[in-house]
This record gives sequence, C-alpha cells and structure tokens, in this order.
Amino acid sequence: MVVLGGVAVLVIVLALLRGSATRTTPGSGEAGALAGGDAGSAGSGSSSARPKPRLMSRSGGGSGPSGAAGVVASKVVEFSQGRRELVEKLAAKLNVPVSPEVDQFFSAVEAGDWRAIKSMFHTVAAQAGAADAPSGFAALLPAIRETYAVAEAKEAWPAEDLLSYGQTVLAALKPGMVYVGGSRWGSAIPSLLNETSGEGRAVLLDQSMLSDPGYVDYLGLMYGDRMTTLSKDDTERAQGGYLAGLRERARSNELRPGESMPEGDARPAVLGTAGATQVAENLMLALLYKNPGMTVAIEKPAPGSPLYELATPMGPIFEVRSPAGGGESGGGVTTPAQAEQAANYWRDTAAQLQSLPETDSSSSRRQSMAEMAVAQANMLASRSLGGQAEQTYRSAIDIAPMSLEPAHELAKYLQGAGRANEVQQVFDEYLRRNPGKENEVEVVRSRLGVP
Repeated sequence: MVVLGGVAVLVIVLALLRGSATRTTPGSGEAGALAGGDAGSAGSGSSSARPKPRLMSRSGGGSGPSGAAGVVASKVVEFSQGRRELVEKLAAKLNVPVSPEVDQFFSAVEAGDWRAIKSMFHTVAAQAGAADAPSGFAALLPAIRETYAVAEAKEAWPAEDLLSYGQTVLAALKPGMVYVGGSRWGSAIPSLLNETSGEGRAVLLDQSMLSDPGYVDYLGLMYGDRMTTLSKDDTERAQGGYLAGLRERARSNELRPGESMPEGDARPAVLGTAGATQVAENLMLALLYKNPGMTVAIEKPAPGSPLYELATPMGPIFEVRSPAGGGESGGGVTTPAQAEQAANYWRDTAAQLQSLPETDSSSSRRQSMAEMAVAQANMLASRSLGGQAEQTYRSAIDIAPMSLEPAHELAKYLQGAGRANEVQQVFDEYLRRNPGKENEVEVVRSRLGVP
C-alpha cells in the first residue's frame, strides 16, 4: 500500500472535517445490529476479508485551521459539546445537581485551555469523591472522564498521528461490532473519531472503567436500547468474587503479580490495578453472555484471562465472539491462515511506517502500534504459531525501533524456543539503532538471565 503524500492527506483531512471519513461504519443504517452483521468470517482465510493498514503520512496536512491540527481541535470541541449535553440530560433524568465547575470544565475543553482543563477536571473529580457528593453524581463522571481523555490525547499526540491511529482502529471493525478499548489512548482516540464522524456510530466501551459502578450505570443510559447492558448486581458479583479470591490467595501466600492485600483479614481489601483489570474482564464476559452472538473487538485482552482465550487477531486489534453464541470463528481458535494474515498485516504496517521521515521514528503512533503488534505476537506464540509470532515481533521492532519492549519480547520468545544463541543478536541490533542505551539493555538481559 502506498503511503499517502501531502495532497492525499489534505483530501482526508477535508473529508474528516465534513464528518465523512472513509471507514467501515459499525452499525451503519441498522438499529441494534449487535447480534449479527458479520462482514466476513474471521476464519475465512481470505486476505480481502481482513483489514489492511491505513496510515496517514505526517508529511502533509499542515497545522492551520484547514489542516490536521484544525480537524482534531474541531473534533474535540464537538465531542465536548456532545458530552456536555449528555451530562445535562443524565443529570435531569437522575435529578442530580450539576456544579458550576462541571460547566467550567466543558467550557475549558471547548476553548482549548489545557491548564484550565486539568484544573477543573481534578476539581470535579474531587467533588465526585467527597463524602457529601449528591447521590447519582457518579453516573455523570464517566462522560467527564471521557472528555478529559480526548482533550489529553489532543495535547499529547501530533494531530496526523492521532487521526491515523483512530482511523486504523475504526477501519478494522466489522458492522455491528462493539469496540472495547483497554489503554488510555486505545479508548480515547477511537472514541473521539467515532463520535464525530457522522452517522453509523459504533458502541465503544472503556474496559478500564468497567469496574466502576458509575460507569455501568452510564453504559445502561447510553446503550440500553442497543444491547443488554450490565447491572449493579453484575458489578457487585464480579467485585465480590474477586475480593473473596484475593483474601484466599493472601492467606495461602499465592497472590498474583500486581496484587496486594492489607495485613490482617479485618482490614478491607481493595481492588488495586490488577483487581480492577480482572473485574473488568469478568464483566466483559458477563456482557458477552447477556448478548449471545454479539461480536466484540478488543484492544488488548489480558494474557491468560478467559477473555484472552476467546480472542483472535483481527487487523491491529482482537475479535472476541460471545461464548454463549457459538459462531463461525470458533471462539479463540487461531488458524494458521489467520496467523499468516496477522503477520502480513504487521509486516505491511512496518513497511509503510519505515517509508516515513526519520523524524517520525519516535511518534506516539509508532509506539502504540508496536505495542499492539507485540500483543498479537504474544498470542500467536502462546498458540504454537511460532513462525508468524516471530515475524510479528520483528515487525514490531521495525515499527518502533526506539522501543526496547519489542526487542525484549522477541528475546524472550527466542529463549523459550531454545534459540538462546540468537538473543544477543537481537540486543546488538537494538543498540546499533539506539546507541547509548546499554544500561537499559543490561537490565533486560539480567531479567532474562542472559550472560
């Protein structure tokens, strides 16, 4: 695929301004099409049925009102206005007073005042966490958090990178799919483009917020007419089940990586990051069981989790089919043909990115795409698809040569495959591309036990 030059970028930017960006539009023209709408089986083996890389060159687009920066700014304003209206509707429905600081937060986002955005967001978050917070206020906070995240993405990402990354994720979705973002950018950026690109908007969920009861209420109000959503009972069962298991593991000194437990069973257990991730995955499974036949695209399922076992690579992300609905994809079975398609996808992505200017080598887009490639390589390796896994690790290195993670993961794979003699070559090549990183490499080598 040819990387778009400046003229083509300008065409795409203008199309985005009109809200008509070319992509697969999940659910377009079909209300409640979440139970079907499979535009090509994931196991078909046909390369035409799989999404191909769609990357925007950073050589064009400009930074003026008609360029990529102007597109992103206008989209953030539109997103904020939509979430402001939603907060007002939710507040009226729940009979919850909206503080002046909430209005000031949205005004700051729409004015592009990052300092004021941060200040007002933290003020509103503190209000929500106060003991005297109005009942029901928690259901308003997810919309505010989503708005903060897209404003933060605008500040953190070059505009062209942001547009390209979001388009790449959304273009991978099949009609009727629900997309679940797991990372900060993997949720915020696709949400921004999804909500500001005209009709046919997909259902997008933030997995990191699923363990929050307020977010579950929010999803019910947002998408209750499009799918069977989660309930407070679902949340309480998921949290209670995890905490009971945590206490048991603490008593037997078998805590999992990332888990912690206050000393003494009399003290309350808290979820923590690892717990919130596990609870969110359990809630996603509950959502799948409630919606038989629903297909979900997820950014990065946690390795070893039940959700991970139901997933298979699909473009830059993963497809997860409901365990209650069966279907052609066969759950998390990854065929050699699918593995080959995944490896080819990342090879093509790397080739496109390598054709961009050298100054682009440290972009946020490259880092995020490399992380997604590594996640798929790890899955392929875990399913004994080693050849495709190795190719995908090497593509991840080419995508983000400045990042040590892909080299580290490739070295682990080679070591586990009994090819320890090749590990040093991986690190030598990394240092050739990144002189002065000897200390960082030494730390990784030590973790692997490489002499």
